[in-house]
Amino acid sequence: MRYSSGKLDRTTLPRIPGRLVPRPELLSRLDALTPLIELRGLSGIGKTTLAIQWANHRRAEGDTVMWFNPGDAPQPRELLEAVDQQLPGNSGHRTIVIVDDAHFLTGPDLIEGLCDRLVARSDLHLLICTRHSHPIKRHARTRRIESTLLTGGHLNATRASLSEFAKAWGHSLTAAQNDQLWNNIGGWLAPTRIALEMTPPADSVDLVGAHSYFKEQVLPEIADRASLLVAMTLALPRCVCLEMAQKILIASPHTPDLVTASTPESVLEHFVDHGLLESVSAIGTEERWQLPVLVRRVLRTMFESEYPEKAAQTHRVLGRWLFNRGGAHRVGDMIAHARAAEDWMLLARAWAHHALLLTGKHPQETVRAYSDIPGAALEEFPKLRAATPVIAAMRARLASKEHARPIANYDLAGWGWKGPKRKAAQPTAMNTQDAASRIIAWRARGRFERALEIAETHSERLLLESPVITPQDRAWFEFQWGLSAVSALRGLQATQLFERAIESAENGNLDFLVAAASYQLSLIHTLSGDTGAARQHLGVARRMRTVGHWMHDVIAVAGRLAESVFALDRLERDTDAIEPAGVDADRVEEWAMLTWVRTQHALFFGDPVTMMDRVFRVAALHEGAIQPGGMDELLVKRSLAELQVALGELTRAQLLIVDAGDELLLLKARILYIAGNYTEALAMASSAIWDARTMLRDRVELLLIEAAASLAMGDRATAMTAFERGLLLARDIGTLSPFASMPRPALIRLAGMVEGSFTAAEYELITSIRAPYPETGELVTLTGRELTVLQAMNEHATLVEIARSLTVSVNTVKKQAVAVYAKLGVHDRASALLKARRLGLLTTQKTRSAGIAARRAARKPS
Repeated sequence: MRYSSGKLDRTTLPRIPGRLVPRPELLSRLDALTPLIELRGLSGIGKTTLAIQWANHRRAEGDTVMWFNPGDAPQPRELLEAVDQQLPGNSGHRTIVIVDDAHFLTGPDLIEGLCDRLVARSDLHLLICTRHSHPIKRHARTRRIESTLLTGGHLNATRASLSEFAKAWGHSLTAAQNDQLWNNIGGWLAPTRIALEMTPPADSVDLVGAHSYFKEQVLPEIADRASLLVAMTLALPRCVCLEMAQKILIASPHTPDLVTASTPESVLEHFVDHGLLESVSAIGTEERWQLPVLVRRVLRTMFESEYPEKAAQTHRVLGRWLFNRGGAHRVGDMIAHARAAEDWMLLARAWAHHALLLTGKHPQETVRAYSDIPGAALEEFPKLRAATPVIAAMRARLASKEHARPIANYDLAGWGWKGPKRKAAQPTAMNTQDAASRIIAWRARGRFERALEIAETHSERLLLESPVITPQDRAWFEFQWGLSAVSALRGLQATQLFERAIESAENGNLDFLVAAASYQLSLIHTLSGDTGAARQHLGVARRMRTVGHWMHDVIAVAGRLAESVFALDRLERDTDAIEPAGVDADRVEEWAMLTWVRTQHALFFGDPVTMMDRVFRVAALHEGAIQPGGMDELLVKRSLAELQVALGELTRAQLLIVDAGDELLLLKARILYIAGNYTEALAMASSAIWDARTMLRDRVELLLIEAAASLAMGDRATAMTAFERGLLLARDIGTLSPFASMPRPALIRLAGMVEGSFTAAEYELITSIRAPYPETGELVTLTGRELTVLQAMNEHATLVEIARSLTVSVNTVKKQAVAVYAKLGVHDRASALLKARRLGLLTTQKTRSAGIAARRAARKPS
């Protein structure tokens, strides 16, 4: 472009266009004031408007702003001279040079001169507006000049701000129009405005003008005819990575001359530089790009209408490449490409391998891909027939806006689904997979007893019909049955079911189910204390080929938890080992077990107060699914009570677990010991130690409580015997953590009394850990009647009112009140209520019968 020879006043900014929408987040990024700022993107994304806004903003801050445009700028030498003339008289102030349409200013002398001045003068800043990557960026990088880049992805309107832009242009958007604009144009400002100006009020948005704007004004700027076919090819996938580009541009290129002359890397770089491809978040180390929404829609339509055979070939290549690559995040894209190519073989293989995932996580895509399949394709690929009734059911459910879970209802281990709303049908000879689906659905609601009922009924009627049931269906059913047994605290039954599931999965060549059941067995044996068996099952699971399977991260959670317990046994501080990878940790099926493991870590190394808030928040996510008598309720109660004991709130902890069964005898004995009631603590621990239902890990801690209580009572012989037994059992398990939980004075005394208790390294490690529980604490135990009177004292003003509410005499109330005062160690009603609130007696009495959900609501953080 030729430059005008006239010299203009460089302090005059272009007129600002109409009403502007404030964009403080973008102005804030520009205000970082790096030496070089680049606004890069396609025409019409608002580069110049943003530059004018910022220029006025900086001028208001006292900076000097110079504006240049290739249409009226001097020769490059004169531009540099104009900058030099401004700089000497600008001492103590910033000078900002803005060059619009900078893609026309690419002379090497000008670029070198500008870079020289940016290096020499810290008060000089350069902003360039350009349609494609400017060569000054490369020079700045070699000169180590700091820069800021804002592209179309930054400058486009957001979905939420579209209505603000529409108002600025004199239009009012309905919610439907807003969604239509965003879904079809994606926030690109110029075509959005054109579409609005061509749309009558309250009508659907007219997109013809937006499409014409891109095809007629923008497309010629970014792609010639030789590269247009490549751009259209790259528009077929939702996003593209380098490996995908190599596959579709080299394996079956549509423009051999272009691909021969250029590598896929250079093709991608060219389109990125010209704003045609925008970077999106990477998966792992794989960088990915996508076309702007409008660009992709127009180019894809052009490709499929002008070159239908080439487009179908590209769809086929993409679908098969995605199938071979695997990965749950691309299954929906894979079947979409397969349907566009009418690749019936690939659709049949996809259904056979991914039916659970497709129906659970991609219902819309699945219905589109598998609906109305031609009869000839069904005859040629019989596996597609299995999808036909499922798709019919899904279409009906999607039409009524219900979630479709016709095969699995799994939704990544049942997360977030509330279960069936209709009465389950009686099982038939062909619905083993459907029975497994119902088991998952009921368990996801916390109804493990209903899940077990379905499993047992189905087993009695059908599992003997082995010729009818495939090993794969049997393995899946037995695995889900085993998980339900775990939820119901039936550890022995769960172990047997998982072992049967492994046998069935091996017969059906299902590595992921072998791994899933083995991981569950490793966790069961870890918690019970059989660490040898636990490590054996972990080894089996790790040998299975599950990496890349869509359920790998989900099934590996149990194994990760087992490893976390091993780490806690070694008193390791690594917090990363606790968190499962690749999943929403707070919503996995093992969320309660994960919460308990996190609690154990917090007791030794973290903050019990913060952890208690976290327990309440996680329990709130599963409100309604925590059923009495199940694993989840037990673990949440245990986690909260252990944290309360650690904080010295013995009364709260005791009231929380007062109705718990024998599973929490360890915690009850610990509370009694800390409260100084050594006789009852010793009796409770001794009775529970050799109970067949007590797990080995808890048995170690019970032995240590017995030892500490005996020592406190002066019985050294019993204390040493119990401590030695605890040592032997802990060494079999391979754990040191129970000793770190002991009262520190008792540990030190007993370690000195029992020769060879620990190695020097073990003793140093144990004693270096913060003791999780206090040595002493206050415990107030009220009878049920005393708690009732205390609650009535809180609710009524006089003894007469209290007596009337309880239908007893005033004298009875007086006697009960005196007993309450004595146990609380106070002498008047006000002091009694104050202390009761501090101890949690009043709150717990009101909510105790409501269970953990009501308890969460009472303590839920604001």
